[in-house]
Amino acid sequence: MRIVLNSVGSTGDVMPFLALGQELKELGHSVILAAPPNFQPMAEGTGIDFAPVGPFWENEWASQLSMKMVNEPDPTRQWSIFFEGFSFAVPAMFRDLSNVCEEADVLVASCYSFAAHMVQETLGIPFITVRLAHFGEEDQATKEQAGEAINRCRCQLGFQALDDPFGEDSHSRFMALYAISPALTGFSPHQAPGFFFCKDTPFSPSRPLAEFLAAGEKPIIMTFGSMVPKDPAATTKLLIAALESAGKRTIIQRGWRSLGLDAKSLPPFIKMIGHAPHGWLFNQASLIIHHGGVGTTAACLRAGVPSIVVPWMIDQPAWGALTMQHGTTSAVIPQRELSVERLSTAICHTFDLYERYQERAQTVAAIIQSEDGAKSAAQRIGDCRQLSSYGHSGPELDGLDQHSLISK
Repeated sequence: MRIVLNSVGSTGDVMPFLALGQELKELGHSVILAAPPNFQPMAEGTGIDFAPVGPFWENEWASQLSMKMVNEPDPTRQWSIFFEGFSFAVPAMFRDLSNVCEEADVLVASCYSFAAHMVQETLGIPFITVRLAHFGEEDQATKEQAGEAINRCRCQLGFQALDDPFGEDSHSRFMALYAISPALTGFSPHQAPGFFFCKDTPFSPSRPLAEFLAAGEKPIIMTFGSMVPKDPAATTKLLIAALESAGKRTIIQRGWRSLGLDAKSLPPFIKMIGHAPHGWLFNQASLIIHHGGVGTTAACLRAGVPSIVVPWMIDQPAWGALTMQHGTTSAVIPQRELSVERLSTAICHTFDLYERYQERAQTVAAIIQSEDGAKSAAQRIGDCRQLSSYGHSGPELDGLDQHSLISK
């Protein structure tokens, strides 16, 4: 089959679709990743065909959008800000994705890519949706505010408003998957086959990084992904002070922006780095301090390393709470409440009870590694022989695999 995979957002939103593409390609399907242009090198590096759809995501515009979401204290408003923030690009996304899908046999899209839903409605193309988290749909205020932003864009392009565009109406009625762990979330493996991980590729650290790793005990790894601090310099100062107080070697991974301090002025026990795949990097860690994004959380869980979560927005507090519940996270410190004392205390607490947290983290890691979500999802998609008869309207579901329909 010719399969188009479409997602919008930062690395954590796109990487699961790239992982699914790798598995579909191994099964003999023709795959195109339709995503923001900055992901083209990543896709081509894994041998996946690429079509640019949407604006560049890792640039000043996206940084400002991320900062606006971070600075919004009301979680129900954050989703609305997200959709409103890139709505200007949706007409072009709709046009470009329509062109990519003209000869496709199936479109697999993120629930957050509402341009993909409109493409499906226009072309009648067989449609499968993937959601990367299971938080938010149960919150009526969140659904209403996010849905208002989506419907506004739909109406501007001549489409009818939907009753629940962020919740029920965001899912395909043929096959709707969650790219999350069933063991951690309580979903069935049929609904949620597991996190989607890209295949590990060889990675050689730079000489300075290799020397740092070899010079002492396993370090703390600190990464906040695409989160943009309002004051990067102040945030860096806080982090360094907390690490000095805890007395632990640390690698800080930059995100979209530098954390505000030149690497040459760092204390010798702290190393600042750029890109390094989390599949490799997290295996070097004694403790991972991260923002709770779904991709980073999944990689941390797979590595079997204890964590401290500093959530900033959207679903991140919920991922922090969930991993805390499963015993792999020792503390959740909301970014607005982050202080030198709270972070250093959490670090010291983790190492005081390290064997307990490490044992639980490794137990969960064994479960995550056994689920192989991307491969399972690819096999299910490849086994859907009735896709060619699937259209948009409901009655055509008769005779299809009704067990593919997700219900919570």
